Amino acid sequence: MSDGLWRETYFDRVRPVVGETLARARAVFWDLGHGYLAAEALARTGLRRQLWLDDARPEGAFVRSLGRWATGHGRRGEALAAACREHNTFESEWELVTRPDSLEELHRALDERPDVLVARGDERARDVAAAAIAAGTPLVMTFVPAPALGALHIVWIPGTACPADRVLEACGRLAELPSLDLDQPAAHIDGLEARSGALALASWILLGASRPDLERPLVAEGRVILARGRPDWPWAVRFLAPAELDGLLARARPRYNAPLALLRDPRLLVIGLGTASLFCAEAAGLLARQLIVVDAKAVSPYNPVRQVYSTRDIGDPKANALARILTQRLDPAADWQTSNEGPVSWRTSGSFRLGAAQLHLTAADPGAEEQLIELLDVARPTLAIVGMGRTHDDNFMVTAELRRRGIRHITPSAFPGVTHYKHIVTDGASGPCYDCLQGHLVVDAGPGPTLTEAQRELFYGGTQPATLAETYPSAHSLLRLAQDLAMPRGARPAYLAAELAAERACFVGSNRAERAVDGQWLYGVDQPFSMVAFGLEDLVVGTGAERPCSCGRVNLREK
Repeated sequence: MSDGLWRETYFDRVRPVVGETLARARAVFWDLGHGYLAAEALARTGLRRQLWLDDARPEGAFVRSLGRWATGHGRRGEALAAACREHNTFESEWELVTRPDSLEELHRALDERPDVLVARGDERARDVAAAAIAAGTPLVMTFVPAPALGALHIVWIPGTACPADRVLEACGRLAELPSLDLDQPAAHIDGLEARSGALALASWILLGASRPDLERPLVAEGRVILARGRPDWPWAVRFLAPAELDGLLARARPRYNAPLALLRDPRLLVIGLGTASLFCAEAAGLLARQLIVVDAKAVSPYNPVRQVYSTRDIGDPKANALARILTQRLDPAADWQTSNEGPVSWRTSGSFRLGAAQLHLTAADPGAEEQLIELLDVARPTLAIVGMGRTHDDNFMVTAELRRRGIRHITPSAFPGVTHYKHIVTDGASGPCYDCLQGHLVVDAGPGPTLTEAQRELFYGGTQPATLAETYPSAHSLLRLAQDLAMPRGARPAYLAAELAAERACFVGSNRAERAVDGQWLYGVDQPFSMVAFGLEDLVVGTGAERPCSCGRVNLREK
């Protein structure tokens, strides 16, 4: 397919789902150290008019996510503008403007009536919020207090039931708290989840989509604080009125994060490079010094709006494209040494080894089992991510061999439209395996989400009608689970230790909360941006759960 046809596909099939609204919208970002993720993600989906109030140099989390190449630019705004333009070459007429982060510049920006202000809650939070409210500009302001309590998003929209002075009091109260240093590697996942939460809220405001799960608490009820995370559950979500803030802070306890030094140099294997490509972009260098990426497909015009690939990568094999992207992010100036070992093409720089392989590894592919065994013998992974598709057979052969070898692994997938997603965690040779749970749980047999006609056409045509606002939460929760699963069992956070001990190894997350036709919450999740766990007690008779599993377990006996 030629570049012209790829461009035509993008505009004819991707744009109708993404919508034209963002092409007409304008957003202001206060502090790109927080806002870079939302700004870049929204640019991929057509938000070409952005103003960034930021005057800092590229460093910390900004560089960890975008890549070390960004340090070649004097300011974060310059680097981010280059990333946006390079990623989506199908768009044009970019208006990406950077100004100093002063209150005077903020007032000037708000006088131009942008559609949303995305801000980090810093020492000037009350003044920033006051300016937005006075201008009638919708606001998403994010705080991540230290010690790690989770993210607190204050959302103000004209017409909300919460008085403006209460909103400002909450901003002032949170601004007094010390902030978690999100530039530190140990806090990187906390920062990513906070930023993707801000992205999701900003996307909702910009698109104007009907979201009763957000409109009711945030606007109609005036519970303008969305709190995400508790010490015992990183994805717990509560909506709070400002009057409830002091009670939340009084009850808060620090959340345990195991030191990254305990990871003991894991070797990471990722098979299937869709949403998992976003995982790889953050995991490389953070969780592992050896990473092998495997996929047989090519980058399609549908991928750049929701995966790590750019429009320039369309048509290239995903494994090769991702390896190229990662070398640029990890160290663009390095002299990467290349070599081949079996099916793996290696790139090595210093202590980091990056491998890529183009392999078909589903049961229907001739010789796939032999190829898998050779791959595992070369990779010797201590942790694997297997995400090759929506069906059981796409992942079954690989996960069965990983189970036989006692290799810890996670199998991510998404429900239609990526309204919800799930991760099945297999703790090596312990607990239930992928085959024990996949297709046999209550979440696999229930009704699906509401999709528009265009979204339904895309999904049943073989791709997901989603953007980074939907896929980032899946990738970032996968990153947290992978980090915690890779830890020595005694060092794991309490939430994961408890769920695995109870054999609840299927984690289902939501981008939105929706009731099914029977009145029950879709996939059992009653809050947006939250997650619940399912296990052996949720197996359904008649789905095959009664038969002995391929791992030898009998999980459900017929009555």
